[in-house]
Amino acid sequence: MLEKGVHNTSETSESDAEDNTQPVSSAMASPHRPGSFNQNTNWFNEQALMDAGIDQAKVSYIKNVFEQAEMDKLYLRDQATREGWTGSERFNDAMKEISDRTSELRAQLNDDEYDAYLYAAGRSNRVIVESVLSNSPASNAGIQAGDVILSYDNKRIYSWTDLTGATSEGAANTTVAVTIIRNDQRQQVYIPRGPMGVRLTTDSVAP
Repeated sequence: MLEKGVHNTSETSESDAEDNTQPVSSAMASPHRPGSFNQNTNWFNEQALMDAGIDQAKVSYIKNVFEQAEMDKLYLRDQATREGWTGSERFNDAMKEISDRTSELRAQLNDDEYDAYLYAAGRSNRVIVESVLSNSPASNAGIQAGDVILSYDNKRIYSWTDLTGATSEGAANTTVAVTIIRNDQRQQVYIPRGPMGVRLTTDSVAP
């Protein structure tokens, strides 16, 4: 199902959005499992953006934003290490400020372009069901291990935090559509909004 340029990044359950020590809930993060990975050796894969139909000027802009942020993170970490404030609130705030620059790209790109950007940057862009709790909303809706969750209530899902955020929006227990990919085919299932009862893994996959 994920045969092109796969990079496994993490596993997660919804409960881990609040407590990383919890094993399962509705969507959870586990260590990286070596084996499958993004084959690109460049820090940023421009070709992935061009393959997605993004023009060269926009590709150059996206790459510049990404690479400048990455370089600033390196400078910040170096300074914090030398001065002894790595891991402090000051460090975390400064790192977040830098990361917000690339997060702002989301508003400038459509779903497919952002999908390509995440892959180009080596970041997760697919959320895959690792396991499903029996008698859970996900199980009752027919969601299975191996399914890719592409969207939730018409909102594109790229990471487990996207999914946990989407499940907690709106009125609880209202029925929402979930688009999944199973055996390379898109399917739509319906589920009550709220905890799904799944363990997830994330991957970086060529669009």
